[in-house]
Amino acid sequence: MSLPGRFRDLLLPGQLDHVSSDVRFVARETGRTLETAVVQLIRVRGGRIEEFRPFYRDPAAVRGALGTA
Repeated sequence: MSLPGRFRDLLLPGQLDHVSSDVRFVARETGRTLETAVVQLIRVRGGRIEEFRPFYRDPAAVRGALGTA
């Protein structure tokens, strides 16, 4: 897997880095839409994502969109 240029330059091999995003989710099961901020901690090693930890600004809203609240 090759990473797009901007991510390849951002993520240093073996180091834990982060990406902040404003996202819009649509839950397939419920059809509900959620706009929120997400911070993702990512570690890349050997050209592969080794660790990936997403943190949602409002986890309760994510559960609500999924219908699991």
